[in-house]
Amino acid sequence: MLKSKPRWAFLSLALIPLLVLFYQKSVAVRPSEHFAFIDSLNRLKAWEGGLSRDLMKTTYGLLSHVGPASQSNKVPEHLLARLETVPDFIDPKGITAIQSDLRTYRRILEKKVELLEKYKTRYAILRNSLRYFPVLSNDLALELENRPKRDRRASLIKDLQNKVLLYHMASAQEVVHSQSILSVNKMRTEMEAQIKTLEALINQTPDDPTNPDFLIIINHIKNILERKQEIDNVLHVYNIALQPQSSQIYGSINATYNHYYELAQTRANYYRLWLFSCSVVLVGAIILAFIRLAVISGNLKTANDRLEDYSKNLERMVQSRTLELKDKNETLETTLEKLQTMRDQMVIQEKMASLGALTAGIAHEIQDPLNDLAGRAHLAKESARHLTTEMKARRKLATRKGQQELVRQTEDLSDMIEHILDHEKRLQKILRGMMMHSQNNQSEQGQTDLNTLIEEFLRLTYYGMKAKDPAFAVIVEKDLDPEVGSLQLQPQDMGQVLINLFNNAFYALQQQKTNLGDAFEPRLEVTTKNSPNRVITRIRDNGPGIPEEIRRKIFKPFFTTKPLGEGTGLGLSISWEIITEEHQGELKVTSEEGRFTEFTIVLPKKIKSATVTEKTPA
Repeated sequence: MLKSKPRWAFLSLALIPLLVLFYQKSVAVRPSEHFAFIDSLNRLKAWEGGLSRDLMKTTYGLLSHVGPASQSNKVPEHLLARLETVPDFIDPKGITAIQSDLRTYRRILEKKVELLEKYKTRYAILRNSLRYFPVLSNDLALELENRPKRDRRASLIKDLQNKVLLYHMASAQEVVHSQSILSVNKMRTEMEAQIKTLEALINQTPDDPTNPDFLIIINHIKNILERKQEIDNVLHVYNIALQPQSSQIYGSINATYNHYYELAQTRANYYRLWLFSCSVVLVGAIILAFIRLAVISGNLKTANDRLEDYSKNLERMVQSRTLELKDKNETLETTLEKLQTMRDQMVIQEKMASLGALTAGIAHEIQDPLNDLAGRAHLAKESARHLTTEMKARRKLATRKGQQELVRQTEDLSDMIEHILDHEKRLQKILRGMMMHSQNNQSEQGQTDLNTLIEEFLRLTYYGMKAKDPAFAVIVEKDLDPEVGSLQLQPQDMGQVLINLFNNAFYALQQQKTNLGDAFEPRLEVTTKNSPNRVITRIRDNGPGIPEEIRRKIFKPFFTTKPLGEGTGLGLSISWEIITEEHQGELKVTSEEGRFTEFTIVLPKKIKSATVTEKTPA
């Protein structure tokens, strides 16, 4: 029973969109659009009927009066445009048929308007001849009758006058009522014969003063016959050809629209019936739902009481769990602080290890100046003693040779003192570099000559390695671009990077030399290259290379391939952080196992301020 409740609810909800659909379908037939379409169709038919009525009145009006067609000669485009927008509740097939008939209807109306224009043009000329022909013919007939001698032309003129009027009346009635055309054609033939007879009589009396009047009357008669025939042809096409077509097309449009309108009404009534049925079902479902909701409400109250008890128990469990998580979080924070302290200690240990690696090189660098200082100081002492003795004796000062000897000894003493001062500066520089590298705090970045920095740490690192293994020798090739100049560097940290890379290179070359013996010639290439926006430093050795699986994690912290006790695994990791984070550069490695390893340092010439970058070691 409980499972059936959701099913009934879903069925009731499904009826709502169905009711909306049925409602939309039931009101799809909009009376306003229907009556507007019918009104436009009737008005268009009335406009066409007005054309026919005016044309018919004009045709019959010739019997008693003469007047033009009064109907407008423009097709009502606004009515056709309304009719072409067939209401959308009509079936698409019906819309297509109605629009096709409307296009045909438009062409028929345009043809009617064209014929009406032609009718008006021809009728104006005909009207002029019909107005003046009776007056001229009557005047001329009276003049001929008043002559002493009877003139046959007078009777011909009167006969032609009567026949012209009869011809005009007969042709108009024939067009309208579809009477026989034979009588009209016979009448026209008789009038043409009489015109020829009249012309012959005129030619027989060339000196008659009435001949010009006869010629004018003959021209009027010919003009009436010609224009009347054209007008009759227009009326014939209008009434016999176009009028039935327009009536047929109008009836087709009206019948098609009414047919599909009735279908739309039937379909709307069908949806109204379904709408009523579904509404009854939905109302019943709503009543049933209210009954069931009353039952469910009681069950929910009971369940709510139970849920409140569960909530209280859960709250107590959450509080207990929160205390446990708080204790674990404090433990984790303590552990994290210890790990951070250990990492800082290991970084210091790595720095001291690199400093230890330089100790032998520094000792070698200091030993040579110290030996030279000792020798120069001893010579200076002897020269000073000898010079003092000579000056006291003053025996050689009197001669030119003695003076020259004294000057030479003085110059030698000056040179020795200058050498002593140069070596003293060199020793101070070495000691400053050693003290700078041994400092724990970082100094600020400044303009530093990169080539000089590379040469100093390369020499110190090489002699440090050579102090451990005096037999170790490496061919060092340097190609330092003088255009590099000074860069914005942190010399202490950059020196640590160079020490790490040089130590790794010398270590790899030493291992390869041990494995291959004299057949192997260790070689280290150090190059710098200046470019518009950056400086590229490459450190390449021809050692054993680095396998692909090791290259992928070479910059990870605590990763090392050296034996236990010889490396902390932080050298390259720290170097990567110094290059990428402090100097916003790049540190990359390429290697081919058994051939070479090359580290590339890319440093920008300008470091952006307040830039936070997040990079992952390659």
